[in-house]
Amino acid sequence: KPLLLSGTGNAATTMAGKAALLFLVTTSRCLDGASALKAASGAKSLKAGKPLEGTTSSGSKYFVEESDDGYWAKINQWSAGYYTVTTEAYGDVSEEQQGDGKLSDADINELMMENKIDGWSVFKATAQQNPGANYYWRNNGNQYTDTSKRFGFSKDNSRQYVGSSCSDPISQIQHALNQNTFDYISWTGEGCSRWFMGHDSFDCYRHGSQPHRCFAGGNRCNSYAPLVNTQMYLKLSDEFVEELKKPKLTGPAPPEPCV
Repeated sequence: KPLLLSGTGNAATTMAGKAALLFLVTTSRCLDGASALKAASGAKSLKAGKPLEGTTSSGSKYFVEESDDGYWAKINQWSAGYYTVTTEAYGDVSEEQQGDGKLSDADINELMMENKIDGWSVFKATAQQNPGANYYWRNNGNQYTDTSKRFGFSKDNSRQYVGSSCSDPISQIQHALNQNTFDYISWTGEGCSRWFMGHDSFDCYRHGSQPHRCFAGGNRCNSYAPLVNTQMYLKLSDEFVEELKKPKLTGPAPPEPCV
């Protein structure tokens, strides 16, 4: 129906009404600077009220834990005590809770390159049997290779430490590897906090006939049983975390200010 103004129905007033309506619709799409800023501030941030989460260049998501005076990216986890080694990604590491999953070796190496702490890549492992006794290690100069012994980390380029926290990894993680493998027996003895990874050419004690990896406790920890619900993290640099914290807006782009 035609738009009628002032109760009249002549053509002039009808055309005037249409022109006024067109002007109203056109100008409503063009906001002044203050209105545009208000519209932009109403957009939702992906980070608001949610744990910090990262995404690799390949699109894989990973959970970020805040602890030890810093932030740590979850890169690997296994619930049953051991897992079958693989260079590929599988499962899920994007949630805080325990489970099974791993980023691909390529994604882990990319994160390592982007998150050097004084030239070192710093790692942490936690397990159900060891509350308050985490395993930390740092490596310099090796790539992560899940199908190689010790993730491909050499003895000469690695240091280890067990403790409840590690806010200063360079000064705290000082001990050399024991017998060319991850093993903290010299400092913690045969309890669950021994944190050792196999012997000789394999990486899971009593599961050496297949390509399995695990951390195990000592003889007084259920006779060298694999540690269950193991979660493995890489420490993130401060610069990398600042980029992660920048809000990412969702929804349509806000209108531009009038020119």
